[in-house]
Amino acid sequence: MSSSSLRVRGRFALGMWCLLALAVPAQTLEITHVGQAFDYLGTSVAVVGDIDQDGIFDYAMGAPGWPGTANPNGRVDVRSGAAHGLIRSHAGTQLAQDFGRSVARIGDVDLDGVPDYAIGSPMDHAFGFGHGSVRMFSGATGAPLWARGGSYSAGRFGESIAAAGDVDADGVPDVIATEPNALLPLGGRAWVMSGTNGVTLHSIEVTAPTGGRVDAVAGGADLDHDGHADVLIGSCTGGTTCNGIAGAASVRVVSGATGALIHLHVGNGEDAFGAAVEFTDDLDGDGIDDYAIGAPWTDLSGAANAGRVSVYSGATHAAFLTLDGLLANDRFGSDIRGRCDLDGDGATDLVVSAPWADTPNGVNTGTVTIVTASGTPIAVFHGSALDQNAGFGSAIDCLTAPCVRGKLLIGIPECSAIANRAGAVYVLETSAFGVPASVVNLGTSCGLPLEPVLSSTPPVLGQPVTISVQSVFPNALLFLAVSFAPVAPLVIPTSPPCTVYVDAVNPANFFLFPTAFTDPTGAWSLTLSLPPPPAALGVEVILQVRLCAPAGPPGPLSPDWLSNGLRLRFGCPL
Repeated sequence: MSSSSLRVRGRFALGMWCLLALAVPAQTLEITHVGQAFDYLGTSVAVVGDIDQDGIFDYAMGAPGWPGTANPNGRVDVRSGAAHGLIRSHAGTQLAQDFGRSVARIGDVDLDGVPDYAIGSPMDHAFGFGHGSVRMFSGATGAPLWARGGSYSAGRFGESIAAAGDVDADGVPDVIATEPNALLPLGGRAWVMSGTNGVTLHSIEVTAPTGGRVDAVAGGADLDHDGHADVLIGSCTGGTTCNGIAGAASVRVVSGATGALIHLHVGNGEDAFGAAVEFTDDLDGDGIDDYAIGAPWTDLSGAANAGRVSVYSGATHAAFLTLDGLLANDRFGSDIRGRCDLDGDGATDLVVSAPWADTPNGVNTGTVTIVTASGTPIAVFHGSALDQNAGFGSAIDCLTAPCVRGKLLIGIPECSAIANRAGAVYVLETSAFGVPASVVNLGTSCGLPLEPVLSSTPPVLGQPVTISVQSVFPNALLFLAVSFAPVAPLVIPTSPPCTVYVDAVNPANFFLFPTAFTDPTGAWSLTLSLPPPPAALGVEVILQVRLCAPAGPPGPLSPDWLSNGLRLRFGCPL
């Protein structure tokens, strides 16, 4: 596989204070949220899914410095993706709790049909002084579902949280969290926990000589196809902070089934290798999901700390795509998201932040870059001239799905345009993507005035579809035939000729619904519930109806009374 580099040279028009430029017509800046002094709003962000069940993704924002006083509690606001109003707030209950340092979309852990989310509080004292905690909350009600603490004082359990996917294959999504300082000075630990109740599924230690502090985690991809989601664990330095300290750094690919090491990548602590890790969709086309690793302190051709993101095959663990920062101290690769389609073309894009990049707005104003799976930049968003050193894009998240408008969040925790270190979060909406539902009339069958007429409502996935027949034949025996498209029409040499639109030649592609009868007016209808997308998205079928006298049908394709044909394409709303 070939390797390519991204040298981002075309940057787009600039915004005013904490406002970013929109470079892609498929994206709209919906709203900017700004905190109060020293809230550090945007330290964490997450698109939590559609928790209010209005068909639009909602989101959460962490402000661990709230309410801006010494020894703050911290807070997470959950907001509507439609009107951006506050759905609910969660606040820490202890001083200096660091509540909201992390927040993550986990999935539906209580199986009520609504996605749930977790919040990290790395200085929570409820389970021991400075042990930290991870708390799971119901997306539907906001009620706490479970909480668990760390194992070590000042271990900072919960500093980073991610959805792990279904690690134990019990049908419930699980959670992975870091305890970065658990084993200092030797190293740290990552915990994989049951989404049902928070009990430990795996505990993975990271120690010298292959890393130390555990900084980044990701989950949700089954690389070895054993039915269990696997996880990534990044240890970007042997030191106490992820700031380019010399020493070994590593990323571990770990089996969800056993907790055993699948593959070990060893990097350089001076590059901060493993500061960000993320699973992606299958970018190299081998049928297995891939993953990306950020090394934001990588030196490139005289540009110190320009940063790099490498994308690796989930099958071979070899790098096949390299994306590089452009200028010294960009720190490109500080955060990565890899499972979103942000330009609406149906293909996965990568989102990469460089919080300290220089732009025409000023030094260290920061960028967030959207890149296609082939390494082509789609857009670059900038921080503002008034927010140098504000950490533009320190936290990013996105969520897209077929037939739903997606969300892209950009956190700027030290945005000071309104108040010192208040922080800010930008919420962008992306165009919905997916194939539109359609109904195409294939014409008359025999050209007879008494021919039954077949019609259908648009087959929108997730909604009911109604198929109707209107004829002048009361109480007639009715057959509804279905075939997958494409089908070559078959002309029957009757007088006048009749056309069979379903697949009369291939029995494997010819399906009959249970027989029915028209009512006394000659009408008949059938309403079916369609599964939500992406199931059957873009699938096309051909429908045709035959009516015959109750005395008995001479055969399923005989042209007693044949309707017109319909081509239905299952898809998104028109």
